[in-house]
Amino acid sequence: MAADLPPELQFLGNATDPAAREDGWSRFVAQYTRLLMKASAEFGGGYDDRMNRYRFVLESLRQDDYRRLRGYRSMAGGSVAAWLVVVARRLCLDHERREAGRPRSREATEARQSEWRLRRALARGGAAE
Repeated sequence: MAADLPPELQFLGNATDPAAREDGWSRFVAQYTRLLMKASAEFGGGYDDRMNRYRFVLESLRQDDYRRLRGYRSMAGGSVAAWLVVVARRLCLDHERREAGRPRSREATEARQSEWRLRRALARGGAAE
């Protein structure tokens, strides 16, 4: 398994050495923090909102023995960074849905859309959009 992983994810193969795995995770986080923070910032909000999403992304990447990271598969021309941007954005969207609920379908009435915007704003601690 570890031989199939790119260098950034080689630490996942160190299942028997928790210290080496933790060190690898720390290096991974240091290498990709800027990218993950940028993905977290794309959803707007203040500093606390961005940091909450960033924390959620890190916790989710680490969850279930790094299940998401283990799911990385190299594709022609793709990089770990490009794949990680997609994963981080999806996780940020999951976080937003968890905090404010899902927006209604396009057929929803304007009242339901307004209700969703208000719930989202209240979840962020601000005024309605």
